[in-house]
Amino acid sequence: MATFSIAFIMIGIAFLVAAYIPARKICRASIQIGWKALLVLICGFIAGYTFVLISLLHSPQTSSPVLFGLSLILLSGSIFVYMVITFSLATILQLNSLAGEEKHNALHDSLTALPNRKHCIDVITSTCEVGGDFSVLMIDVVNFKQINDGMGHFCGDQMLVQIGQRINSLLEPTDFLARVGGDEFVLVHQTTNHQEIKKLCKQIDTVLRKPFSIDGFELTTSVVIGVCGSDSDATTSELFINHADLAMYYAKKSGRLSAFYNQDMSLGAKQKLEISRQIDTALEKCSFRMFYQPIMCGKNDIVEGYEALIRWVDDHGRFISPVDFIPIAEQSNKISSITAWILEQVAEDLVKFQVHDIECDIHINLSAKDLLGKSLFHHLETLVERNPQFAEHVVLEITETTAINRLRSPIEMLNDIKKLGFRISLDDFGTGYSSLSLLRDLPVDQIKIDRSFLFQLKSNHRNESIVANAISLAHGLGYTVVAEGVEDRDVLDLLKKYDCDYIQGYYYCSAKPLEEAISWTLNHNPPRIPALSQKAGGMST
Repeated sequence: MATFSIAFIMIGIAFLVAAYIPARKICRASIQIGWKALLVLICGFIAGYTFVLISLLHSPQTSSPVLFGLSLILLSGSIFVYMVITFSLATILQLNSLAGEEKHNALHDSLTALPNRKHCIDVITSTCEVGGDFSVLMIDVVNFKQINDGMGHFCGDQMLVQIGQRINSLLEPTDFLARVGGDEFVLVHQTTNHQEIKKLCKQIDTVLRKPFSIDGFELTTSVVIGVCGSDSDATTSELFINHADLAMYYAKKSGRLSAFYNQDMSLGAKQKLEISRQIDTALEKCSFRMFYQPIMCGKNDIVEGYEALIRWVDDHGRFISPVDFIPIAEQSNKISSITAWILEQVAEDLVKFQVHDIECDIHINLSAKDLLGKSLFHHLETLVERNPQFAEHVVLEITETTAINRLRSPIEMLNDIKKLGFRISLDDFGTGYSSLSLLRDLPVDQIKIDRSFLFQLKSNHRNESIVANAISLAHGLGYTVVAEGVEDRDVLDLLKKYDCDYIQGYYYCSAKPLEEAISWTLNHNPPRIPALSQKAGGMST
């Protein structure tokens, strides 16, 4: 019996020693004082077990059933301590692993496994604090949206993964690459030397122009890169990213591969911000004005409609071009407020046209963002309830680019609008890449041939063929056709030759304020404007 007691005690000591090792690991991994106290207790247990073992070895004849039971209890206790410590260490390690994964996921993009925007901001901040020369490169994939829309999100996602891998293959260990947006990557490169950065930009563009093999397809792309160096006026990570972003848009607009940030770019951004701020003030002060450009019948040269065009007059009486403020209004999500103002103003002006016995349609341009929500539909619904004739005399224009690129499901929205009695005109026809499918799928009544096809129409046989076939195709589908941007007689004669329904342009008249448009129409048209007899496409024939 003494032999068994000695064996139990020795095994117990072995378990306690085995528990001591993970207990030390726990103490190093945790700052809790309780684990250190437990480590001390384990050492005390080992000393106590050792004392009992020595006593048994010196006096084996003292063994008794009680001592045997005690040794068995001590063995069980040591096994318990070992199991508790071992399982505790495994749990702590698992929790630390999960915490590490959560931290990694919080700082990395789940698709490409590259660092994300938050991690990128942290790295740029720490790099600024350390000091030294570095540059932040904003890399934008040029045609990713078309690939994503045309080939599907799976192909787009796989392409982003491969793009990250290809860029990474060019970088030094000190470089940092992150994905900060859908198709935007940020690279932190440890130099401000323009020649070195231009060389790197060229390498990135070259490697990305090589075909990507995805799901059996070969796809190609390119990039535009904006650069902001530590030698600029940027002092925070957000400024570095914003300045690189400004440089990237400058490069994209100027058709270049890369551009380096300078203060003039910020001045342009500040000017846009100021215009955005002034739009609200202009709406409150009624600084916007409506101008109307006549749309003429292609058969008898009488006014059959108008295009409503917004103009902005500032406090000094100067006109701000729509080219300058409409894109800014769209970017700042203020375009819907402008569209609402236009609709209200046209509703008022339509009554004034009718007072002068001018029963013509008015075309109103819509932004892509107008069609993304329900506010436009509800506003149109209210205007129709207020004046049922409003829908009969208003044609809503959407651009072909809007229909292709910006709307996920334009057909449902446009059908709802048509149920109110409005007609739809497809503006800038021919500038998109899926015009035929649009004509087939969208509930439009009319197309407007883009002015770019009227340039040198008489001498450019390709443009003439495109225009002639577009008119024929539209007529075959039951649509009417407007040619906009007509400025000379030769173009007008060719359009009439191909039976273009309506003509718009400076050849007849520029856009005019309401009273001048009314006066011009009364002087140009016969004494009485004939009543509208047909509504296909927007105007009477």
